[in-house]
Amino acid sequence: MIEHGTRIKFSPLYGVQGIGEDPFCYVLDLDGFKILLDCGWNDSFDVNLLEPLAKVAAEVDAVLISHPDTEHLGALPYAFGKLGMRCKVYATLPVHKMGLMFMYDHFLSRNANEDFRVFTLDDIDTAFSAFVPVRYAQRSALVGHGAGITITPYAAGHMLGGALWKVHKETDDVVYAVNFNHRREKHLNGTVLESIKRPAVLITDASNARRLPPSKTRENDLIEAILRTVRQDGNVLIPIDPAGRVLELLLVLEERWSQKQLAAYQLVLLTKVAYNTLEFARSHLEWMGEHVGQYFDRERHNAFNTRHLKLCHSIDEFRALPQGPKVVLASFGSLDAGASRHIFVEWAPDPRNLIVFTDRLQPGSLSREVCRLSQLPPGARLPLRISLSQRLKLVGDELLEWQGKEISRSQALVPIKSSTKYRVLREPKPVIESCKPNLDTQCTTMHSQASHRGGRCYVLDGINQVNNANVAIFDDESWYPNVLDFGETITSETFEGYVQIGLQNDHRSGDRIEERPGEFGHTSDPGRVYPDTQFMGLEDSPTKILTETHDVYLRAAVHICDFEGNSDGHSIQTILTHLEPRRVILVRGNPSDTDFLRMQLQKSLLRAEIHAPKQSQMVECISENTTFRLELSQDLLSHTHMRDVAGYQVGWVEGNVLISRGGGDPAATLVPAKSGMICEAQRTGLQPNTGASQTATRETRTQDARVGLDFSREIDEQSTASELFLDELVVKKPAALVGSLKLSDSRLALAAAGCATEFRGGALMCTGDKVRVRKTVNVMGAENLLLEGNLCDTFFSVRSTLYHHHQV
Repeated sequence: MIEHGTRIKFSPLYGVQGIGEDPFCYVLDLDGFKILLDCGWNDSFDVNLLEPLAKVAAEVDAVLISHPDTEHLGALPYAFGKLGMRCKVYATLPVHKMGLMFMYDHFLSRNANEDFRVFTLDDIDTAFSAFVPVRYAQRSALVGHGAGITITPYAAGHMLGGALWKVHKETDDVVYAVNFNHRREKHLNGTVLESIKRPAVLITDASNARRLPPSKTRENDLIEAILRTVRQDGNVLIPIDPAGRVLELLLVLEERWSQKQLAAYQLVLLTKVAYNTLEFARSHLEWMGEHVGQYFDRERHNAFNTRHLKLCHSIDEFRALPQGPKVVLASFGSLDAGASRHIFVEWAPDPRNLIVFTDRLQPGSLSREVCRLSQLPPGARLPLRISLSQRLKLVGDELLEWQGKEISRSQALVPIKSSTKYRVLREPKPVIESCKPNLDTQCTTMHSQASHRGGRCYVLDGINQVNNANVAIFDDESWYPNVLDFGETITSETFEGYVQIGLQNDHRSGDRIEERPGEFGHTSDPGRVYPDTQFMGLEDSPTKILTETHDVYLRAAVHICDFEGNSDGHSIQTILTHLEPRRVILVRGNPSDTDFLRMQLQKSLLRAEIHAPKQSQMVECISENTTFRLELSQDLLSHTHMRDVAGYQVGWVEGNVLISRGGGDPAATLVPAKSGMICEAQRTGLQPNTGASQTATRETRTQDARVGLDFSREIDEQSTASELFLDELVVKKPAALVGSLKLSDSRLALAAAGCATEFRGGALMCTGDKVRVRKTVNVMGAENLLLEGNLCDTFFSVRSTLYHHHQV
C-alpha cells in the first residue's frame, strides 16, 4: 500500500529564465528515479554550459529526447564520452536517425577545418547506440528502479519524429511538451497535445508566448525575394541545419521550381550528410502527414524524389558545379561552422546576393550579428572579423620534416629484444618458401622490420608460434626478395593491398565517406555514415591547419522569414487552457515572455499552480491523491458492472478499507460495509478506515476529472423542470460521476439513443427545441449540466441518457 502520492521533483539544469534561449536540459525525479528531459547544446559547444549536467550525468536513469536538433540532443556525445552517462535514451526512430546526422555533420564539418576534440566519432557512436526507438502512442514500461513508470511519446509536429512525452506513474501524468506546432505543414501533421487531459504536471516553454502567427504570404515573399536575386545574376545563401526543418524548405522550393520552371537556376543542398538526409526522408513517409502518404498512393511519386535539387558534400564539390546563379542551402544555420560560413564570407560583400534566415538565430552566433547589422544603414555597418580555417596536406620540406619525426618516434616506441609481448623470429636464409597460413593466426596492423647479421628479423605481435622455422609473411604468395650489400630492396608495390605500415593511433581519423548509390558492398541504410577504411592507423597524407582572418563588409541583402514551425502565442494559450493541468512549469523563455504567459494562464486556469523556476531552482510536487493498491478477487470483479471510461474499465465497489499496521509494511484490505466485520477486524488488530468508497479499475488509476450532473429547476407557466440530486438517483447507495463534461460528447450519446440534436447559442437543443442542455461552472470551478424543458417523455429520455453516459 502507498500512503502518499508520487513525489515529483523538477530541476532545470539550463534552458530556463535568463536570456531565455539556452538549450533544453531538465531533470525529472519520480520517487528517486531520475529522467533527463532532453540533453541539448548550442553550435558553439561551450563546455562551461554543461557544468550542471556534469554533476548529475552519472546518476541519470533514462533520457527522453523530443527533437533531433542540437538544442535537444547536442550534448549526448559529450555526456556519454566525457561525463560518464550510462543509461537508455528513448526517442522516435526519426529523432534517432536525424539526430545522428546532426552530430556527424557537426563533427565532420569542424574536423575538416580544425583539430576538433570536444567529442569524437566514438563518442557519437556510443551515445546513439544507447537509443531505444519507439513509435507514437507506444507505452514503454520501465524496469528495475523505475518499475511502475511508463513513458509514451505523442506527435509534436515541428520536426520529423518530434515528440512530446507523457510520463505516468500511479495516478499522475507528467507531460513534457516543448517546441510543438498545431498547424499542418507540407510534410508533417499538427500536434496531438489537445488529446491529453488534466495532467498532474505540464512542462512547456514560454519562448513562443508572444509569437505571431506565420504570414500567409511567407512562401510567396520568399520566392519573390529569391527570384529578384537570381534574375540579376546574384546568388542566394540559406543557412540551415543538416536535418529537421530543412525538409519543409526543400518541399517548398522544389514545388515552386517545378511550377515556375526555374531549372536554369541551380538549387543546391550542401551538407556533409545531404544524401543520407534525403534517403532517410524518402524511406520513412509513414512518419509524415497523411497527405504525403496519400499523394504517394495516388500518384506513385515520392515527395522527396527531387528533380531540381543537387546534392553536394564538400566545398570542393560545390565549386565544381557549373557557373550561374545558385540557391544554396548549407549547414549550419548559426554560421559558426560548416560550408555556410565559407560561402557567407565569399558572397556577403556582393550587393547582388541575398542571405535568407528561416529559423530562430542563436544568441552570440554570427547569424545573430548579421541580422543586427542588416537593420542598420549600409554606411553605418562595421566590418565583421571572421576567421576561416582549412586543413591542407603537407608537401615539400614540411612533409619530409614530418616523416623524419614519425620515423624517430616509431623507432623509440617499438621494442626489439627486451619486451616479452613481442617475439623476434630470425631467419638465416634470404628466401622463404610459400606455405599456407595458419587459420588461427591473427594479423595485426603493427609490422616492423629490422636487420640482424645479414639476415631478416621480424617483430610479430599476436601471431601464434609455429613449428617450422620458415614463417610466411604474406598469405598465399611466394616472396623472393632482392638482397643487396646494404640489405633488402623494399618497394611500395610489394605491400600494396596486403598490409599498411604505420603506428596505431589512439584516435580515429576525422575523414568519413558516405554511402553512394550503387557502391559495391554498401547496403541501403540511409541513416548510416560509413567510415573511411583507408585511414585506420596513421594518416597517409599528414595535414596542417591554416587559419585566415577576413574583414567582411555586409553589402548583400538579408531576408528573414518564419519557417521555424512552432505554434503562435494565442494558440499556445488556447491549447494549454484546454488541457486543464493542475500544475504548469514554464521553461526557456526570457523574463518578459515568461511573465506574460504566466499571467494569461492564471486568468484561464483558475485552480492551477503556475511555476517559472530559475536555473538550479527545484520545483517539488506531491500528488494530491493517496493511492491504495487493493487486490480484488475474480469473484468480486465478476459481480461488478464495469464501464469503459477514457480507455479504462471503471466500476463501483462499496466497502471499507482496513489498514493493518503490524510488523512490516502496512497492508490494506477491502471488506463489506458491515459493522460486524468492522468489530471482527478491530479484534484482530485491523484499523478501520470507514467511509472509504473505492472505484475499482482493471488498471490502477484514479479519475481526477470527476464531475456531477446538476439539473436546476425553473418554473413558469409553459415549462417545468425538476432538480435531481445524486442521492435521489441511487437510493441509499452512493454513486460516482466520471468523465469530462463536453457537450459534443453528450450530443454523440444522445444521437446514439436516437435523439436529434443541434448546437444553437452555446447550448444543445434536443428534439425540436423541446429540451435544452447547457453547461455551467459554479464558484468552485466544478462543471454542471443544466437540463431545461417541459416535463414530457423527451425530457425524461434525455435525462436518462445523460445519467447513463456519466454515472457509474
